[in-house]
This record gives sequence, C-alpha cells and structure tokens, in this order.
Amino acid sequence: MYKKGLFKILGLSLIMAAAFSGCGLEKNIEVEATGKAETGAVDQTTTETIDMTEIATEATTEAVTEKATEATTEATTEKKTEAETDKQNDNIDEKTSDSDMASSASADLKAYSDFISDPYSYEWEKIGNPEQEFAWDSFQLVELDGDDSQEMIITCKNETSPDDGLQHYLILDNTDSGLVINEMADGVAAVGGYRGTLYYLPGSAVIYDMSVSAPYGAPGFTLYKAENGKINYVESGYFNPDHEAGADAMDQGEWYWGSDVVTQEEFDSKVDELSESQSGIAFNEIQYMDKDSMMKELNK
Repeated sequence: MYKKGLFKILGLSLIMAAAFSGCGLEKNIEVEATGKAETGAVDQTTTETIDMTEIATEATTEAVTEKATEATTEATTEKKTEAETDKQNDNIDEKTSDSDMASSASADLKAYSDFISDPYSYEWEKIGNPEQEFAWDSFQLVELDGDDSQEMIITCKNETSPDDGLQHYLILDNTDSGLVINEMADGVAAVGGYRGTLYYLPGSAVIYDMSVSAPYGAPGFTLYKAENGKINYVESGYFNPDHEAGADAMDQGEWYWGSDVVTQEEFDSKVDELSESQSGIAFNEIQYMDKDSMMKELNK
C-alpha cells in the first residue's frame, strides 16, 4: 500500500512537472513568436520610413533642379535677348554715326567746292596788300586737326603769284559755324630778311615755322595751333645776334624763348618737343592738284 501510494505521488509529480514544463514551453514559444513579429513590424516601419524619405528627397531634388533649370534658361534667354538688342542698337548707332560722318564730309566738300568756284566772294584777313588777288590754282585735302573732316590747303604757282618771294597759302576748314579761312605765307620776304618754311603735323592741329633772319642767318621758330578752324599764334623763340659785334655777332648774341633768355640747348629742346623732332610736312612739298582735278575729286 505504501508503494502504491508512492507511485501515485510520483505519478502526480510527474504530471505536474510536465504541466509546468508545458506551460513554460508555451510561454517561451509565445515570447519568441511575439518577439519575431514585433521585430518584423519595426523593420517594416523603418523600411517604409526610409522609402518615404527617399521619395521626398527625390521629389525635392527634382523640383529644385527643375526650378534651377528654368531660372538658368530664363536668365540665358534674357541675356541673349539683351545682347541681341544691344547689338541691334550698336548697329543702329554705328549706321547713324556713319551716316552723320558721310553727311558732314559731304558738307565739307560742298563748302570747299563753292569756295574754289569763286574765292573772292568770301572775306578773310589777308596778308600784305588786301587788294591783291592771287590766282589760287593749286589745291590739296589734308588731315590737319584730327577731327572727322579734312581741311584744305590752297596756294598758287609762283608765276601766278603777284607777291615776289613769298608763297601764300589758304587753310580752309568747314566748321559748325561755317567756312573758316586762314592765310599764311613762307618763302623769302623782300623786306625784313625773313626766310622760312611752314610745316604741319598731321592730326595734331599744329603748324610751325622754321626760319632764319638776314644778314646772319639767325634761327627762329614759331608755333601755331588750329582751334575751331582758326589758326592762332601760340609761342616762339629766336636767336638775337649782337649786331655791334660785327663778325662775332652770332657768337655774342642771346637765345630767347618768348621774352626769356635761354641757352641754345634749351631752345633746341623746345623746338624738338613742339615740332616732334621737326617731323612736319612742308607746305611747299605738298603734291597739289589743279583746279579741274580737285573739283572732280570734290564732286565725285
């Protein structure tokens, strides 16, 4: 009976142990299953969150890129349009400028042609005897002052000049105020001992005169400048011999620039500076045209 009771107790213990053991196993299984399910849910949510972020990033990038492309395209188109407009305006300005220059040049040539046709119907300040009339028969267009129009130098052959020794020139310039006429002369003066040559520096508005004076051949220099067509005296220098020294007059004389006594070196330096090292074109070496040839040139 004791054994039967023991067996019953042992059997009951085993059954209880098995029951407890089964409960634990089921719990473990539930925990593991739940853990896996929860882990899967977290992973899935994370993945979905990452995917949504990527989509949002891509959409933002596309929007920014599209906006930037549109802005760049608009800026490029606007810049191109501005450049084309500027170019068109430049072309218009250039054509207008060319037209204005052509019109101005045409007016200059017309003014010179009218003068050549009848020079003494015009008034100007004449050198010497104002009643003298020269047979103005030699003409040339020159670039004297560097503006948009040419000037004209007119002279006459020695055999048609009533003045013995001096060669007379008219320098014409057609300005906004009308035709301006200047008269100058070089050569050999019958009185005063002057022997000189006029030169002009193309494009600089400068005319200068290199001269010597009798009886010693004392050098002199005179500078003129054109302004608004009018040729004006600017400054001069010269050597003044000591006439009381006789044969030594040139050794004992004085150099002047304006009213100031200077050295010969200072005089020479000033002459070189103002004449650009004496590089001017001599009036008496210009290749002049006769009246018929010049009129054809002016009216072609």
